[in-house]
Amino acid sequence: MKPLSHDALDELRAIRRAIRFGWDLSQRDLDRLTDSWRERFLPEPHDESELFDIARADGTSTGVIGPRWVFHLLGLAHRASHVGLCTEGGLIVLQRRSLTKREWPGAWDMAVAGHVSVAPGGEPMSYE
Repeated sequence: MKPLSHDALDELRAIRRAIRFGWDLSQRDLDRLTDSWRERFLPEPHDESELFDIARADGTSTGVIGPRWVFHLLGLAHRASHVGLCTEGGLIVLQRRSLTKREWPGAWDMAVAGHVSVAPGGEPMSYE
């Protein structure tokens, strides 16, 4: 992943405002956006191989699928799972993210959290 220029960030902000959550994007639209940003952003291999689908507000899929990095870059709506735990005494259980994580290292997070990926055929994968 490489840093984006000020011009690229301005362009990205404009795209994000225009597409909002991505609910109206077609697969062709997302593929074009992915191709146009790949060389500028240089995603890591893991972010290319993990696939998400655009999720509507009710959690159903629009059927449009793309790599993890473009969903995060463009702010596209996607599914995630968060499990909150409380002790009998009413304390909330949290985890601290590893300091080696690229995104939000050392941040406090839910006890269990993760994205819901899709298989290349578009079927949701099980929660990790």
